Amino acid sequence: MHDQSINFCDALGLPYGRIEDQQIYDATEYLVEGESFEVWQDNARDANMCPKDRYVKYADLKWEQICEGRVLTCGHFKESVRKSKANKKGYKFWPVNVSIHWARVEGHLVGFWHAISMVVNYEMIEKFLNQTFGNVKYRTDATNFHNVRLEIKRENEKQNKANMIKNLHPDDWDNDTWAATGGSCQ
Repeated sequence: MHDQSINFCDALGLPYGRIEDQQIYDATEYLVEGESFEVWQDNARDANMCPKDRYVKYADLKWEQICEGRVLTCGHFKESVRKSKANKKGYKFWPVNVSIHWARVEGHLVGFWHAISMVVNYEMIEKFLNQTFGNVKYRTDATNFHNVRLEIKRENEKQNKANMIKNLHPDDWDNDTWAATGGSCQ
């Protein structure tokens, strides 16, 4: 279905073994509210294998689906109920859960989440995601995934330019390259 399926060790470039969840959360660069499949259909190189009767706008990203996912409890919603023998306190707690799956898109770790609990509190979810995924560069929903595409493209172009400049010997630089570095050899 996807370009390829990988695991977290492959995605993070770590030796095989147990990976702590926080390592995954810290490595996540982008968060998208929505199913990875719905975004993949419109953006991945191999999406033309997916039968659909709508125009595919992009379908050019290298997409490696990560086999593992997580169900995370963001908190609990307290509901007042009538006291009874079974419930002497007069309230019960409902968990607020999200499901999250990852893909490595053009070399960047992207998390796709959606609420799965019976009770959904988006304020609680937002607070939890902000605390748990502190290194995220950009967050959006599936409709606005094109913004993530643009960010990934900018990031890759910036990295490619830095690598090109790093590999050039100063004697080979032209005036444009010299100006792009701010006149620095480093």
